[in-house]
Amino acid sequence: MKFLALGLALTLASSAAAQLQSYTITVVPGINDIANHLDNGPNTLDRVLPSVPEGTQLFKWDARTQRYRDQAQYIDGGWFTSDPAMETLSPGEGAFLGTDTAFSLTFRGVAHVPQIRRDTAAGYNLVSCQTTQRCSFEELFGFSPVPGDRVYKLHQPLPPASNDPEDIASSIHRYSSNGWCNL
Repeated sequence: MKFLALGLALTLASSAAAQLQSYTITVVPGINDIANHLDNGPNTLDRVLPSVPEGTQLFKWDARTQRYRDQAQYIDGGWFTSDPAMETLSPGEGAFLGTDTAFSLTFRGVAHVPQIRRDTAAGYNLVSCQTTQRCSFEELFGFSPVPGDRVYKLHQPLPPASNDPEDIASSIHRYSSNGWCNL
């Protein structure tokens, strides 16, 4: 099986009184890997990504069909998509954000309580940890690795015109009977 994991460097700020948290990432022109690790109501795009540059596009991978869903696009101050599964960005989901403009993106909400994953499938998966903390393979995917599994970690903007995970990964890790090794 092959897997695509999403990792981000986070800056975490916390308000002890209301347990509200936030973290900010830098988005650069091009395609950026992103994840929301906090609960913000129903986690709709209008709440999770309320103010991004006009024309910004969001892409999510459908693990069951092994292809991208129809994109969501930010137009006239709101997100529009024909695919209901694209209306949210919940903790544990990974996504790609395409933009022509550099900006800072702040995620706000309360700490997410991790749930057992039911959204992964054999093949490629675009996922993230469900919290702002590091997580194990089992927490990330909902099952233990088997020899041959690969994790492609993303920590950087994607190069243009490449859909090959080996081209876009910051690092590649393969599981064998001896454990994990870097490729």
